[in-house]
Parts: sequence; structure tokens; C-alpha cells
Amino acid sequence: MTVMMTIDKKRCVECGACITACSMGIFRRGEDGTVFARERPCMDCYHCAAACPAHAVVTHGMSEGETYPVPPDSPLLRAIQSRRSIRHFKDELPDKALIQRALDGAAYAPSGKNEHRNRWTVVYGRARVEELYQLVLEWAGPVEHYKHLVWLARKGIDPVTCGAPCLIIGHNHPEALNPQDDTVIATLLAEQLLVESGLGTCWSGYFRTAAQNSADIQRRLALPEGHRVYSVLMVGVPAERYPNIPHRPVAQVQWVE
Repeated sequence: MTVMMTIDKKRCVECGACITACSMGIFRRGEDGTVFARERPCMDCYHCAAACPAHAVVTHGMSEGETYPVPPDSPLLRAIQSRRSIRHFKDELPDKALIQRALDGAAYAPSGKNEHRNRWTVVYGRARVEELYQLVLEWAGPVEHYKHLVWLARKGIDPVTCGAPCLIIGHNHPEALNPQDDTVIATLLAEQLLVESGLGTCWSGYFRTAAQNSADIQRRLALPEGHRVYSVLMVGVPAERYPNIPHRPVAQVQWVE
């Protein structure tokens, strides 16, 4: 959707944090050096507001207080609210011990009838990730809804793996009681533990869809027989930090009493 962003010129310090944070190219720097916002499609991530050190990004249609500092009270709430989808990673591998810790912790996720049949495949190292990314592009080329990924790749843009040095792939057997729910819930808990340890994450729906439909990717991943991919997390050391939490509307709740 298109959401009109503006810059509060009284607050803006022209640092360009919003330019770096926005994956949709909404923010640009003019010839005079000032930052401005273009009217372009926005996916409502509000990384721009989270990144701005001066609270100068104004998002229309939102309530007062578009950005605010990380709250100091509940550690759990702070972790949930400050989690961001990271699409820029440093050129270093995440510590294997941190990944193992997160996946061990995810074993405590709720599971239908306590089956816990979900399994993990960790693609470790940018070279291995790149090999799989190329297979995603081979699959996407003939598919109408995904062939734009090939066009973006030719321009040096990778929304599939975002240059991540590591992927955590959650998979399960379709005949499990709740294969998708169990895997996604466990992945979510693992993600929170990864973020707590200082790593950055981002869910890759593109990769998941390709892995569900490409026999070449499935063979390369060497999944257990019959297993289906239900979640893919990009993981790495984040190349940026977000000082703010973007404002969100209050939950829409219907109470039945």
C-alpha cells in the first residue's frame, strides 16, 4: 500500500538513517543535501521511524507519538517491541553456540499433543546460502508471480536472503498433527532468543515458498524423507541498530462474555 511519509524539517538532522533503513526507496537525499520522502508504495514496516535518532519521520494516519524510545520496564515486552526485521548484515558468521542455544530453547514451544516433530536445517556460511539463492532464482524465473526476483538480482538486489551469512530452516512432516503451526511457533521462540543474544533475523517467505516447490532446493537441503519447509529465518550480525520502537495502533479486540 502507499502510505505518505513526511520529514519534520524542524527535527531532521539530515543523517540519512531513514534512507538506509527503507527497503522500498521512499527516502532520498536532494541536491541540496536535505532528506525528503517520495510518495511510493510502503510495506508498513516503519524501519524509518525506528531508525531516526531525531524522531523526525512522520507517518500520516498514525496516532500521536510516531516514534518513542524503547520502554525500560518489562524485558519481555521490550524484546517483542524492539524486534526488527534485519536486512543488512555484517560480513561475519554468527556464533554457532548462540544458534544452538536458541534452537534448544525452541524445544519448549507448545506443540499439538506434544509431538515436537519439527526439525531444523542450518545453512551456515554465505557461500552455501548463495548456492541456494541461485536455486531460488532458477525456480522463480518461469513463475509469473516470482520472476521479478530474477530482475532484482540482475540489479544487485536480493530480497530473498539479503546477504545473510546463515539460514535457519524449520521443517516438519505434513502428517504431523499441526506441522505448520508447531514449526512456526518454535521458529518464533527461537527468533526471540537469537535477538536477545544480539543477532539479527528476518523471515524469508520467498525462500520458504521456493523450498516448498523446488525439488532441486529440497535435494540440496537433504531434508528427511517427506518433510516440508514451513519457516526460513535469515540470521546474522546486524549491520544497523534501531534506537526507537515505531508506534503501532492498539489491538482490535472483540470481547465475548
